[in-house]
Amino acid sequence: MLAFIVICLEWGVETIYQEYRRRFGIECSYRILRRVRAATTSRNPALRFFLLGVGLILVNAWVFLRWEFARLMARGPYRVDEPLFRFHRFTRLLIRSIEKIYGTISSIRLTSYLNL
Repeated sequence: MLAFIVICLEWGVETIYQEYRRRFGIECSYRILRRVRAATTSRNPALRFFLLGVGLILVNAWVFLRWEFARLMARGPYRVDEPLFRFHRFTRLLIRSIEKIYGTISSIRLTSYLNL
């Protein structure tokens, strides 16, 4: 059972279902995008838009890779084995790749300012 709030609308049941279904897809995509979007305090709209675009590209790359490599080969409509390549696994893969290229910081050298 699903309950929808419909006040002053003369929509049929099918129209209400389609509208909420479309809205749910939009909300999910923004939720996923927030997980890879770079955080910035810059007020530069060009930089903020660029970082949003990079996040969208990463989400689309995950969708493509999941479709290509986690697709179930069976009769009928194409389906994806969702647990095989979740978004969290994709982000960890990206982090490990970046760390491999640039290295990681495992220690910070302590300098003493108390030597007078």
